[in-house]
Amino acid sequence: MPRDIASLPVFEKGEIRPAPITLFGYEGGLQAELAAGLSRDDLLAMYDCMLAVRLLEERIAELKSGRCKLLPRWRFVGATHLSIGQEAVAVGAIQPLNHHDHITSTHRGHGHSVSKGFFALREMGEQELRNFVEGTGYGELYAGPEEPPCTEGPAAEAALQMHLNRTMAELFGKEAGYCRGRGGGMHIADFNVGHLGANAIVGGSYAIATGAAMANLWSGEDRVVLCLVGDGATNNGIAHEAMNMACMDQIEAMFGKGLPIIYLVENNQYGMTGQQAGEVTGIDHLCQRGAGYNRVSMRAEAVNGMDPLAVRDAVSRAVAACKAGEGPILLECLTYRYMGHSLSDDGTTYRSDAEKQAWIGLDPTASFPCALVDAGVATPEELEARRAQMLGRIDQATLFASDAVEPDPATMYEGLY
Repeated sequence: MPRDIASLPVFEKGEIRPAPITLFGYEGGLQAELAAGLSRDDLLAMYDCMLAVRLLEERIAELKSGRCKLLPRWRFVGATHLSIGQEAVAVGAIQPLNHHDHITSTHRGHGHSVSKGFFALREMGEQELRNFVEGTGYGELYAGPEEPPCTEGPAAEAALQMHLNRTMAELFGKEAGYCRGRGGGMHIADFNVGHLGANAIVGGSYAIATGAAMANLWSGEDRVVLCLVGDGATNNGIAHEAMNMACMDQIEAMFGKGLPIIYLVENNQYGMTGQQAGEVTGIDHLCQRGAGYNRVSMRAEAVNGMDPLAVRDAVSRAVAACKAGEGPILLECLTYRYMGHSLSDDGTTYRSDAEKQAWIGLDPTASFPCALVDAGVATPEELEARRAQMLGRIDQATLFASDAVEPDPATMYEGLY
């Protein structure tokens, strides 16, 4: 935006002190969150979603290795990047979003996709859930009467099963998948619930997310964009370009508010084999990058990415800040991938078993249910029953995907431009 700014020769002595960046400031816990209004149903939904992500990805690993008892002769084809160990970030970050809010994802984005659909379904009424199962008129396309959320019962169960079916079918490259098998795990999307897509290009979603936030701001849409990126992506040029654009003074001058976007760095410690701290950067925490983009250091902070409640707290505050016109926000969630970069990498050549075990000791799919039991939210037997039920859903999704038809080669060019 053209402005009359006088660039005068000012050489006053002084020093620049960046705004402070908080490291691991969360002091809450499950009891505190219950007291603050997070319901038992919300907590159990977070547990269920973490189970869905973990069990789905474990199933993919079984299929890839030929160890799946359901389909012993099936071989999963294609590159596979699993986020096993990182479930707390996906679930904690997406649970606070409205289902009309946008996300962009990465090549390691199964958990993001499962979580976005899972929590979007929990906001839908019964008719919209039925529309979802039929594949028409849900989310952005829903034109029916406003209904209270339907989180239990046959419609909710059928919709959740269909969400897992479509997810698995997309990973299998089948016509019944969210993108008709064209996207696979690295390009899965569902615009109807605000999932603008995963991206196989490392850092590729930075520009897409920033553009979506610009569009939302320009059109007056009350939406926040959550741009999920990996630690390796922060070293790509597009990271600088996108965050610099997001922080431009002229945006606030034009609109009276900042860009409503949260850049969430899922720091699983390794960009393929390169460690961020001590090797491929000159900083201890990637959130320090925020100090270079605006006067408030992008309100950046580092978060314990093995604690879903800490992640949820940080993202909830970031969403509130964005809606108050105080975006953009930079969050770094420290987590760990238990598997290698892909299933062709066993992860042993660049990290020690002792290091891996230290992170496994913080496994969110083990620690969170323990916290639920300790707080009296559920019994061990109830949680085990929920796990068995979710495994049954994954089994159904696996069989659905294996039986689904392949895309017709004659439709190869549909959806391209």
